[in-house]
Amino acid sequence: MDNFEAILDLAEATLAEQKGFFHKLHFTRVGIFDKAMDACIYLELWDRALTFGLQTMDAYKLYYPTNHPSVGIQLFRIGR
Repeated sequence: MDNFEAILDLAEATLAEQKGFFHKLHFTRVGIFDKAMDACIYLELWDRALTFGLQTMDAYKLYYPTNHPSVGIQLFRIGR
């Protein structure tokens, strides 16, 4: 079983350290935001999950073409 509290702590620490190195739309940062959002959803930290999820949308719209299923799935996850 995953330790979602540890995953969230690690994701937040990594994002804080990377802030000055990677652009906000860098795919590595977006992946970490996704992991942090997943951990928040599991821990039922809805406001934090929403915050992490919304930070991924600009990158999803940049990396995927219009109407791509991945964009729709991410919107669904954020809306959930």
